[in-house]
Parts: sequence; structure tokens; C-alpha cells
Amino acid sequence: MSYTVLLAAEGGLATLAERLLRHLSQQGQPTTLVLLSPWGQQLLECTGLPHVTVVNGYTRWAWLHRHSPAACIALSTLSYVWRQRPAAVFCWGKELALFYVLSTRLAGYRAQFTLFNASHTSAHLATKPAWLRHLLTRTYRWLFKQAVCVGAQTTTMAADLRENFAVPATRLSPTPPLMNDTLFTTPLATKRAAEILFVGRLAHEKNLPHLLQAFAAISSQHPGVVLRLV
Repeated sequence: MSYTVLLAAEGGLATLAERLLRHLSQQGQPTTLVLLSPWGQQLLECTGLPHVTVVNGYTRWAWLHRHSPAACIALSTLSYVWRQRPAAVFCWGKELALFYVLSTRLAGYRAQFTLFNASHTSAHLATKPAWLRHLLTRTYRWLFKQAVCVGAQTTTMAADLRENFAVPATRLSPTPPLMNDTLFTTPLATKRAAEILFVGRLAHEKNLPHLLQAFAAISSQHPGVVLRLV
């Protein structure tokens, strides 16, 4: 069986997608990486991986990206699905997975797909108006039912998907399923001062005000603690 990895993201998501590609390459699985927006260009280096083919799927709609990234991704996804009809797909992100499922319906077929990075769903919806929160909750519940497997990075995120979006435990998987646990168990060579580290984009969906509130509560009890944003 050959696999297709759909990607329209950068940063951490692109790094996780790269790990998956390297894993599939080592397993000898024929895999096509489809870039559906200018984001994720760092993965062009995966062109040299055995069994991995990298496809630029957004060329026709690149002009639209600077005006509306979502429209560029949606049209690029529809165009690729209509022409190639991929059957076993890894989707990175809820919005991209939704575009993919709708595109397969328009193309007249249904395919198996795994959805990675379905995390922080309730936290993300909590910032929306009530009517939009209700609509998106119903949409995500429908979307998760279509997936063969849904990824969640932590047990808290998995519990959110089970309790609030009715995703059965049997269809939940860590994201990515090939994380190297030794990264977290290897002791540090030197002792460091108490530090809270945030690594990521300064974006609304990262909910940084919540982090600042938590840090304020912690620093009041531990005056020496430091918050570092990278």
C-alpha cells in the first residue's frame, strides 16, 4: 500500500510530519508528500528520502495564498484529490482534514485517513462566540467520525476528544506515534534554575494569556522561576 501525507503547515507540525516521513521511508513504504500551501517548505529536503516523493500541490493557487491562505489550501486540496484520488492519507490539522473529506465527497469517493494534531480542540473553541462554538463542535464531531485514527499528544488532549467529541479510545493514538521517549528521560548534564519554557509561534490559538496567568500564580509562590519564550 502507498501512503499520501497532506501538509499545509509549518513549524512544529512540519517537524512532526518530517518524522513520520522518515519513519515510513525506513519501513520501505512508498509515500507521497503533498504540499498544499507555501508553508512547510522545509520538507522539500525530504525529496532525497528513499520511497518518498514530494509534490507541490498548490502551484495553481499560490497567488491566492497571500490574500486567503484557507482558500488556497481548500482549492489546492480539491484539485489534488480530484486528479489523484489518494486512498490512504495522513492529514495534519483539523481544517485540512475537513477540506480533504469534503473534497473526496465532491470527487465521488470515500478514503481512509488518519488525522494528526486534533489537540486543544475545546480550548480553541472556548474563544469563539456561542453560535460558532456550537457549529464547530458539531462539525468536528462529524469530522472525527470519518477518521480511521485521531491523534492526541497527551492524555489530557485524548480525554478532551473522548469526553467532548465522542472519539472512542480505540481510535485515539499519540501524535506522533513514533516519538523518541529518551528525549525526556535523559538527565541534564548541568543543573539549571527553575524555568518554564514555551517553544512555538506567538499566535492567538496558542492561548498565551493563559500561560501568563499560570506563570503569575507560580511566580508568586516561587519568586526565582523564569518564563522563557522561544
